[in-house]
Amino acid sequence: MNSDLWIIHCDDDDILRRHCKEIIKENFPDVNLIQCENGILAIEQLKKLEEKKLALIISDLHMKCENGDGKSLYKYIKKIGIDCPFLLITGDATQKFEEFQNDEKFYSAYKPFDSETLVSMIAKVSPSIKRNKNGTR
Repeated sequence: MNSDLWIIHCDDDDILRRHCKEIIKENFPDVNLIQCENGILAIEQLKKLEEKKLALIISDLHMKCENGDGKSLYKYIKKIGIDCPFLLITGDATQKFEEFQNDEKFYSAYKPFDSETLVSMIAKVSPSIKRNKNGTR
């Protein structure tokens, strides 16, 4: 990797994590990717990144970990002053996220989504990440 840009992807679904990794690596090959199965592990990784440029955090809303869900992760990064786009993904279409509506760095999306939708969302919320135009997805 030549890039100093990092994405953290947090989801407790192994299959979805693998699928998202393939999509991200194919379409954004210059970005470094860290994947975690819950918000607590993501926080541990955030602490290790130190000065590196965090371009985006993508997190599932509901994960099998007390205090390790997507909302808790988002609140934590805000508390410690991390200023990067945050994409919260959920399969629960009843979620509206009113408490975060005034934060210009907060984005949400609903599952299911296809590969191109994920790529478009990443490109939209984090313009610093350059897309590989030769990606086949």
